[in-house]
Amino acid sequence: MFAARPDLWQDSVRKVALIAFIASILAMLGPAWNLIRSVGRLDEGGTAWLLFPIALLAFLPRAILPVFFIALYRDHGALRIPKTLRLLSLAGAVIGLLFVVAAIRVESLDPDFGARGGGVLDNGARTVSHTISLATAFSEAALFALLLMFFLQPPLIGPPSEVPLSRFLDQSTKIAVVCFKVVIAFCLLRVFLTLVMYSTLGDAASRFAATMLSPSLLLLGAIRTLVTQACVFIAPFVVLKSCRPSAQSRV
Repeated sequence: MFAARPDLWQDSVRKVALIAFIASILAMLGPAWNLIRSVGRLDEGGTAWLLFPIALLAFLPRAILPVFFIALYRDHGALRIPKTLRLLSLAGAVIGLLFVVAAIRVESLDPDFGARGGGVLDNGARTVSHTISLATAFSEAALFALLLMFFLQPPLIGPPSEVPLSRFLDQSTKIAVVCFKVVIAFCLLRVFLTLVMYSTLGDAASRFAATMLSPSLLLLGAIRTLVTQACVFIAPFVVLKSCRPSAQSRV
């Protein structure tokens, strides 16, 4: 289908990017509200504002994704994605979608959050938490669908597009790549520290099994976060490596 009409593929990429933008905005609302409330509870003496720069810095990778998606949607040039990057996109899409399916399955099988301390939450809090989890899964599914569209790029025919990369997409893609490199570095550090803790505690961790998460669960969570963030990183990385030079760089 896309081989006969390459322009249809480009339009499809832009539509999926728009869907990913809307989904990422919706997925940000809950965590942003929880972040504001959490910072407000930490200090009631009037100095809680000092924590906002750190909180915003931690929230930046999540906030840059909608900017990247809308920039990709507004760009009208043709991407030329090499075969290796298309295969990388396919791998990221498959792995990421498996995590999304697992997350949705957990939500559908545990709607009352009984396995995650649901007993201490009222009905309203359970509903909000359930909605936030599903919105996050939908946002990730839209992003991985975009990776799948990258893989489905038809064979490139003819000379490269003369339409330059927009400055908006250029800057947002570079910022997203830098942000997610930092995130992945922190995720790797978290996995390393969890492994150190796991090897240090050893059998002693079983004594605290009733009051704390076991190191094995912490390790699995750290690895899952690392793999998920690496899959998310693929999208801006592929665009960065596949775009035409920007108008300013060609002058």
